[in-house]
Amino acid sequence: MHIKYIILLLVFVAIPATGAKIEEAYKYIKNNQYGKALLILEKLDKENNALAQYYLAGMYSDGLGVQNDQIKSLSYIKKSAENGLPHAMNRLGNLYLNGSNYIKADPTKAYKWLKNAVDKEYISAGVILGGALVHGEGVNKKPKEGLEILKWAAAKGDKDAIFMVGNILYWGHSIKAKPAESIEWLHKAAMLGDSEAQRTLAHAYSTGHGVREINMIKAYSWALLAQWQGDTKARQLINKVIINHSTKNQREQGRILAMNIQKQIKMSNK
Repeated sequence: MHIKYIILLLVFVAIPATGAKIEEAYKYIKNNQYGKALLILEKLDKENNALAQYYLAGMYSDGLGVQNDQIKSLSYIKKSAENGLPHAMNRLGNLYLNGSNYIKADPTKAYKWLKNAVDKEYISAGVILGGALVHGEGVNKKPKEGLEILKWAAAKGDKDAIFMVGNILYWGHSIKAKPAESIEWLHKAAMLGDSEAQRTLAHAYSTGHGVREINMIKAYSWALLAQWQGDTKARQLINKVIINHSTKNQREQGRILAMNIQKQIKMSNK
């Protein structure tokens, strides 16, 4: 998989909020005044404020002003998700997707909460759920639905989703490969600086898979770009395939092309 399904500790981010009290609590958290934040958040929790519940989950997860308590953190995450906060839905879906020593993995609940987050336009949930559905990791395998969700996230501009769509279509992970269709997606990801996409394009141009014809100049240029980012598989592709099927002149042209593309990537991603 291009991305790993890892569960990160909750981080307090400036989620759009309404009401002076929740904003005040957020400022207290940022300034490490956890006791004052806790008083406000606990009161808002009684009013079923989803954002306050999300912050409380983070405080108990990280032990900020309270004793670390993952079970209590989970209870607040559930309340926040049930009260409609997409960040909490995504978090809860991830927990059910992976499981831990305090929550049992549950494919049905993982799908439910991640899909709820997707329905609320939470892009990260789409990347995770889409990949999980395609590969059957943590949820029941539904490749076609997974690919559609990934295309939705990709259309929203998510770099990981753009690569994943291209990669799935190129290699045919759990679905019929469509290499010609994959090239456009891979090119988008490559121009966003994704080294795996760059290496896959190098493979395409060195083998003719998905492109009109073999082009060793382009193959070498994309492989170089990936290698410059530390991609060891790109180095292997160069040494074992491209060098043996290209001329010195083609490689020099490829190097110049790679440098020009690198400049374009840096300019477009500023």
